[in-house]
This record gives sequence, C-alpha cells and structure tokens, in this order.
Amino acid sequence: MLVLAGFAAASIAAMGTSGPARAVNDTSIFGRWFVIDSDSLTRRALVVIAPNGDEIVGTIAEIYAKPGDDPDPVCAQCPGADRNRRVRGLPILFVAPRVTNGDFRGTILDPDEGEIYRCVITPDPSGRRLTLRGYVGIPLLGRTETWVRAP
Repeated sequence: MLVLAGFAAASIAAMGTSGPARAVNDTSIFGRWFVIDSDSLTRRALVVIAPNGDEIVGTIAEIYAKPGDDPDPVCAQCPGADRNRRVRGLPILFVAPRVTNGDFRGTILDPDEGEIYRCVITPDPSGRRLTLRGYVGIPLLGRTETWVRAP
C-alpha cells in the first residue's frame, strides 16, 4: 500500500516550517507534507493538501522512489478514471472541511492497491505533524501513519 503500508507510520523530528514564521499552535492541515517510510525513515512522497471547492484535497506532488522502483509509476489498480493515471499529480485524500473534536474525516486512496479507505486526520498541536488513521468499517480496524510538514 503506497499510503497506508508502503508509506507506513513513522514519528520523526519535524523538518521545518512552511512559509514565513508559523504560529506555535497552527493546527491547519493545509500545506506540504512528507510521507515517511517507517523501515528506512526516508521520504517516500510529498503530498500537498489544499482547499478545493467544498472539500479539502491532498495530491501527490512528488515521489521519492527507492533504487530500482519506477520513478514515475501509474496507478494500475485504481478505480474508474484514475486507473493507469500517473501517481504524481494524483489526488489521494478527500476531506470534509468540518472538524469533529479537532479531527478531520474523509477518504484516502492507496495507489498501490487501488483501494479507498475512510480516514481520520488529527493535526498535532505544534502544526508539524498529521496523524492519519486509514480504516475499513471502524477506526479500530485500520492503520496509522504520521506525515511531517515540509518546509
């Protein structure tokens, strides 16, 4: 799974701030986020999260391929119009603008498997990390990963 397994959870030190000085308690999910591989603790992708009409969308802006991996893969297993679309530039995160107890809720696409999962996104108080919980059915049946804000 590109997002929920291949880019599995990792807690690492924050990698800077985005733009001019950030407020200490900036819990916005908007911005650029590194997806970190938990095994190698290296960057696997850069996702940009921005408002898009009535929802919030996260798009893969960059892929950091491992040696031997396709540097510009396609989403061979994705459903519908996304099938065989390049992963770079692919919208994978769709979030409602409403916040429940500080959390955002929506869906996330795993381009490796072509599966769509429900997700809960929790920004940490520092604004430097997002915790994403992708799941099927209920959040208990899922996987958690941490994204780190990119400079």
